[in-house]
Amino acid sequence: SVALVDYGLAHRLTDIPQTLVSRKILQGYHWRKDDLKEFLPQADETDFKRITEAHINLQNRENSYQVDDLKPNQYYELNFPLQPTFWHLLKGHQVGLVIYASDMVYTVHGNQDIQYTVDLDNSELVLPILNSKNQ
Repeated sequence: SVALVDYGLAHRLTDIPQTLVSRKILQGYHWRKDDLKEFLPQADETDFKRITEAHINLQNRENSYQVDDLKPNQYYELNFPLQPTFWHLLKGHQVGLVIYASDMVYTVHGNQDIQYTVDLDNSELVLPILNSKNQ
């Protein structure tokens, strides 16, 4: 699993939208109303924020129905398509990629002592940049 992270001190938005007004939005279906919600700035500044994430099962690295062997001391080429999102990186902030071997949400954990090595010389992170006149 990998996570793309925005590093830099900032007041960020809450992870979950907060209810501003209950039963304010008329849905038009059976005259039901929904809550008006919005992401609000957090009270405290934080050092980082996860932008998006991706996961791949190494034994299913080609597709979901094919099990591929993993051999010790051999490098494998992997692609992690990150979940697309729009993000405004503030001046002075840095983007980081956190690589972690197991994700409690996506994987079944064995008791093996496994170590991974990332070949940084042959790794790349490609991010699309939207040009704006206000940059």
